[in-house]
Amino acid sequence: MLWFVDITHLRPGIINETLEQLVAAKMSDGEKIIFLATEGQERPSLDRDMEVITFPVDVVLNDGKFSIEVIENLNKFAANDSYICVATSHAPVKNAAQMFAVTSGAEVATLSLAPFVSRSHEGMTEWDDSFIPREEALRALARALVRGPFGVPMTNVRQMLTQEDSRFEKRIGSASSQPRLISALIKMAESEGLVRRATGPSKNNPLIELVNDPRIELFRETRRTRTRHRHISRQAAPTPSINTRSGDKYEEVQREERKSDLFITTLRNDGFGPFQEVRLAAYEIMGGLVATSQPTVQILLRETVADLVSKSSELIKSKKPLPSSAFRSFLSRLLSRSPVLLHDGSPITYTWSDVDVVVTGLIENWQLALDGELVCRLLELGIEVDLEDTMDLAGALYNSRRNEYFDRVLEVERYLIATGRVREHARIRSRLELVRPVTDNAMNPDR
Repeated sequence: MLWFVDITHLRPGIINETLEQLVAAKMSDGEKIIFLATEGQERPSLDRDMEVITFPVDVVLNDGKFSIEVIENLNKFAANDSYICVATSHAPVKNAAQMFAVTSGAEVATLSLAPFVSRSHEGMTEWDDSFIPREEALRALARALVRGPFGVPMTNVRQMLTQEDSRFEKRIGSASSQPRLISALIKMAESEGLVRRATGPSKNNPLIELVNDPRIELFRETRRTRTRHRHISRQAAPTPSINTRSGDKYEEVQREERKSDLFITTLRNDGFGPFQEVRLAAYEIMGGLVATSQPTVQILLRETVADLVSKSSELIKSKKPLPSSAFRSFLSRLLSRSPVLLHDGSPITYTWSDVDVVVTGLIENWQLALDGELVCRLLELGIEVDLEDTMDLAGALYNSRRNEYFDRVLEVERYLIATGRVREHARIRSRLELVRPVTDNAMNPDR
């Protein structure tokens, strides 16, 4: 019998132990093993007749391509053996084996590798300097947290770290994929006095904050102001107990306050709106200009801002004037990120190449597309957006939690899913995750 053993998703340190258990339990002497591995992955060191076939990481991560490659290799070796067993815990490999059995008529069995996976290596408990020297790791963490919002959910730390240092990218079969790597990094950073943990979206997902982050006082003042508005005094509140209903309620109120404020503070710190009181009015002005005068992209932007400034006193509740330069910068970023403008049916954006192009129309649901960029930017900055956050997101984006704005947030999120910008999280179905990032390319003299 010929064995195909898929080790592409086994992490370093457990491959040989796992294979030894598989061999002892299922294999007979003289049976050949074909290993399916990722390029650069640790190689098996068994005293057996074996061969290792390697695949590029991008192929392994692409289920369709990987399945095709597996079928081609099964077909290559099937002629020499009447019976093949494929051991894997990866669905595309199992599906490929079953498809090959149907199309070729060969005798192919599949075996789950999960029961044989070694549990002896539980992941990183203390930081491993051989992976990344601690000084470099701590610098990368500090840079990532400074560039992100104040207070980053722990589950989003790796994504932000990867943007600073590619060594943190989770590559299957590499040292970066070992469990508890981020926990070990945070633990080390806490011991160095660099970060601290704060109440986050859930008990197991705390917010990671820089101890000396200059945004701390601003963020605290925001929370104090909103807390006084709701007649909740943090100073007067007793220390809550996690074992009491009142304690749970207090934590729930604080979590709600933090999430709503977190959306607004994150976008404002990034210079990306949200201009809740005037944004929708600006959309109406843009739509009217395109319908009546068909301006160039630059003129559309300029006249939209000018018209909005003239009407801003009616829209803004405070006595402060609309910061026209900041709003122009915001609107230009929106139009550079999302191709909602059309010229004779072709999409255009606010870039050097399109700035003087005439705008003859707008795509369908263009307002949802622009509002969707705010949601996408939150995701890019490491903020988790769950279905249960809809009411908070309505308050952050539209300055209102009325049903019409609650429904509008759902429309925006459904639009993003339908157009492939975001998708449901693989494990947490109520959570959104970004499909593809967008790089701001706005030609923006005001920034």
